Amino acid sequence: MSMCRLINNASAFVFLFFSILFTEAEAQGSYWFRNYSIEEGLSQETVNCIYQDSKGFMWFGTLDGLNKFDGYSFTAYRHSAADSSSIVGNYIVSIDEDGNGNMWILTRRGVSMWDRDQQKFRSYNVNSIKASEYTALQVDQNNTVWIGTRGDGIFLIKDDQVVHIPYMTKISEGTHKNITALYSDPLNNMWIGTEQHGLIIYNITTDSFKEYIHNPADENSISNNNIWSIYGDSKGHVWLVPIQGPLSRYDYSKDIFKEFSIYTEASDNISITQICEGYKGDFWIGTFEDGLLNYNFLTQRSTFYRPKSGNRFSIGSDLIMALYRDKMGNIWIGTSGGGVSKLSQEETLFALYQHDIFDPASLPDNSVWAIGQDRSGVVWVGTAKGLSRFYRIQGIFREFKLEGIKGSNAVVQCIYADQDDNLYVGVYHEGLKVLSKDREFVRSYKHDPGSSASLSNDDVFCITEDKYGDIWVGTWNGLNKFNKKTGEFKHYFYNNEDSGTISNNTIFSIYEDKSGTVWIGTGGGLNRYNEDNDTFTRYLADPLDSTTLSNNYVLTISEDSNGNLWIGTYGGGLNYFDRGRQVFIHYSESDGLSNNYIYGILKDAQNDLWMSTNRGISFLDVETFTFTNYDITDGLQSNEFTQGAFAKANNGDMYFGGIKGLNIINPQQVFLARTNISTQRAPLAFIDFQLFNKSVLPSPAGLLKRNINEVESITLPYQQNNFGFSFSLLNYQNVYKTNYSYMLVGFDETWNEVGNKHSASYTNIDPGEYTFKVRAAGLDGTWVERYIMVYITPPFWQLWWFRLSVFIFSCGIVYLMIRTRTSVLRKQKAHLEKVVRERTREIINQREEISFQKKEIEQQKNELEVTNDELRDKNEKLVLLNKERDEFLGIFAHDVIDPLMSIQVLGVQLRKNAVKYNGSDIENIGRRIEFNAAHISSLTSNMLKAGLIESGRINLKIERFNIIQVIKGSVVEFAQKALEKNIMLQADYEPGKIYALADKAAVTQIIQNLLSNAIKYTQPGKNIYVKVGQIRNFCRVSVKDEGIGFTEEDKRKAFTKFSKLSARPTGGEPSTGLGLYIVKMLAEKIRGKLWFESMSGRGSTFYVELPLSIDSEEGGIL
Repeated sequence: MSMCRLINNASAFVFLFFSILFTEAEAQGSYWFRNYSIEEGLSQETVNCIYQDSKGFMWFGTLDGLNKFDGYSFTAYRHSAADSSSIVGNYIVSIDEDGNGNMWILTRRGVSMWDRDQQKFRSYNVNSIKASEYTALQVDQNNTVWIGTRGDGIFLIKDDQVVHIPYMTKISEGTHKNITALYSDPLNNMWIGTEQHGLIIYNITTDSFKEYIHNPADENSISNNNIWSIYGDSKGHVWLVPIQGPLSRYDYSKDIFKEFSIYTEASDNISITQICEGYKGDFWIGTFEDGLLNYNFLTQRSTFYRPKSGNRFSIGSDLIMALYRDKMGNIWIGTSGGGVSKLSQEETLFALYQHDIFDPASLPDNSVWAIGQDRSGVVWVGTAKGLSRFYRIQGIFREFKLEGIKGSNAVVQCIYADQDDNLYVGVYHEGLKVLSKDREFVRSYKHDPGSSASLSNDDVFCITEDKYGDIWVGTWNGLNKFNKKTGEFKHYFYNNEDSGTISNNTIFSIYEDKSGTVWIGTGGGLNRYNEDNDTFTRYLADPLDSTTLSNNYVLTISEDSNGNLWIGTYGGGLNYFDRGRQVFIHYSESDGLSNNYIYGILKDAQNDLWMSTNRGISFLDVETFTFTNYDITDGLQSNEFTQGAFAKANNGDMYFGGIKGLNIINPQQVFLARTNISTQRAPLAFIDFQLFNKSVLPSPAGLLKRNINEVESITLPYQQNNFGFSFSLLNYQNVYKTNYSYMLVGFDETWNEVGNKHSASYTNIDPGEYTFKVRAAGLDGTWVERYIMVYITPPFWQLWWFRLSVFIFSCGIVYLMIRTRTSVLRKQKAHLEKVVRERTREIINQREEISFQKKEIEQQKNELEVTNDELRDKNEKLVLLNKERDEFLGIFAHDVIDPLMSIQVLGVQLRKNAVKYNGSDIENIGRRIEFNAAHISSLTSNMLKAGLIESGRINLKIERFNIIQVIKGSVVEFAQKALEKNIMLQADYEPGKIYALADKAAVTQIIQNLLSNAIKYTQPGKNIYVKVGQIRNFCRVSVKDEGIGFTEEDKRKAFTKFSKLSARPTGGEPSTGLGLYIVKMLAEKIRGKLWFESMSGRGSTFYVELPLSIDSEEGGIL
């Protein structure tokens, strides 16, 4: 007998021993658990009770506090002696909810009711209860709260009073004082479990009760008088869980109980604590120190789940205190000392196998490097500790000893079964091992430098059999074709001078397609073997050609049902090879692929692809070319998988190995789970509301009157316009795969897609009405939406009454200005008429004097002619002045009455519709009134200035001053106005000081008018340049813009009064037509000079020259 056979016989004995010792009917199945402990925020890790309220929140009662869970975080509630609104005690016994949404919590110190709106507790006086312990709480269909005790029977909370239930004293002379369990069924019965005295069913409607006790002679009686818990399933059955013995299920139609025993090979005497209905007719059964049992009463198939050292997905503890199935079908397990474990059908799609140091039948090592299935259906797994058989049904592994392989050399890198069911195993540094069909004999093949027919290298990466029965072996150094008859290897190496050789000597993958063509993936490209001439065709990556291979490191090759190849690369993502066009199409992370490093590709029955990567498993729907990615949060061993560790079993299961274990995927189950997710839509809840990043608690006197999840709107003052929300989809599935988007209607134009981020914040929101909308999608991709109204009140100066007051005041000012200007014009006219009359009288006197003084005619002739000329000039000026007056009145009527009429119309609208208008309408009317009033004010001001200059009544003080300082002040003042139109105002000052001799106020007025015009007629994004310098005996100031410029017609009338130019202000600003006229007159008054240069469409440059001041010169009054 060979040494190999001896080793395997010995290992078989050890295997049988440990199988008997450790196997439990069936080993751990494909379910895994998500655990929550103190580290995740749970207040304490012994969980006595679990409940989901009507809003979807999960509640957990522990030995030290009550916990509310929203899928992301726990909120713990503990008793505080200083807070009368805190919970009455920390040891939580039971939780229930009444029909009004009030939560009732039973503690060892009494009962508290949770006010959801105010987020506070109200406690009830239980001093009248003389019980040693509170044991159970249940709310019936009439919203009456039942409290079970040890030693004092049952109490009720009715009409806010704690009362003792009277009829309990009538039953068996008061022997039923120790209550262990309460359950309210849909028929308005209250089920009362007792200690040692069986069951009582009390019909609340008829005020009648019936006792049930164990009778050994009656198989239809309850199985035990000590009842631990009571459970009602979805089919209307009520189950009794005794402290010891089989379960009892009640038959309503026959009024009898039927016993259900639990048959397991692992234990004949398990103590059951809780029972809960599963997904497919099975039940989850909690035990006392035997873990969690999944049991099917029809098939008697059982699976135990116990804590596993180092396995984060195993259950938290083997002592089960509570079981609960929520509305989405998730199973919640409360344990003793292990916190909360959650089992979700949608999250247990990937069976996980890892090494357990306490279980010799577990995976031998977490580093999985190879997977293969032989012709008999046995799955073989290669790890860093050798070769193992995997028994799928039992979920156990049996190590298979390879002769001469020990320690670090036991790394199995590839496994392949040929047509004769011989098993080929590639071992790190140990060459190729071939196991016979009966697995009794192992033949070794290693590299022999002295033999050209030996294996080319002892690091074997991949193995494939072709249609001729030859075995292709890929190694670290060369490709080999093994002839099974001769036992010889033929080598294929890279030759730089021969393009028909293989492209690289490092062979990562070998694949034979449907047509029998062999493809080889190497560290230097993809190769097709040409069997007719024993050569290779190379397919290499070319960075300049997008139709070539994306990366030369080809790790895996697969083929779809259409005969097209799919190639996984190391860093280049996925490649689809179109054989017809001989082109490669690339798919990478930007297309939805989880990672560009692909280790293995498997095709399922639907022709879709599953790929192991450096970031989980990526699924590709080849019809839609869309990816779905799975990661460690979905139950994968790790996000990182290993090269070569993938295989598809005969039953369609897919095996993927990685650095921390083995995953098995049933594609059909994944598909069904994704398409058959519970039709119950999980609620989307508002969890928190923040102002300036601080949570706002509900308060009758505060901004938030009720809990944020209970309100439909929020009203905020305008100062508190920085706010935020947090929210959660209460499906309790993989929160990392829940996607959220939100928008503030009235502010956001589109949805903000934020992935799994479950909060939103906004800053500096203007007063107004808004709607905050949020939507969420779980694993099924269906969106659930919630919204809440947000009202931000405006400040008083934006209210309609304030704007109306400003309008009335503005109208009064305009009226006063018009009357003042009219009075000035009348006085000017009277003065001119008086001057004309006086001059006419002088002329008449002169004529009379001439007739009497003929001798003086010649002497006074010249004087008379001069006088006549002056008279004609005065008359012409009078005519011109009358004409200008008429023009002024016409222009003033047009430019003032129209805005006034607009103001009047808006005022009428506001008066008639004040009740119907909302804040936005009133604000719009206010802006229009402000615009018209500003136009009237500007026109009136410019007219007054023009009048003062024309009449010579403006006082100009000629003085010596530093003109650069004056210009800087004006530039600073107008820089902000320019920025408001996105215009850059730049200034260039000549070094030193320049002293001008002029009126400082007039110079300031000139510069500001020129800057104002430049800003008006310059488009946003352009520039304005101011330059100050000295030229000979003058100071020159230029204002250059990049605006719209002057046409030739506009140039001719630029400095005329009331000129209407073809150009219009770029921002819709008002224009009176007096600005340049005033600037021109002022410049001339102070002995200056003003002109401009302009081209239409290219901007304008205005120049002002003023006389320089010499130190000895002094100013004066003009």
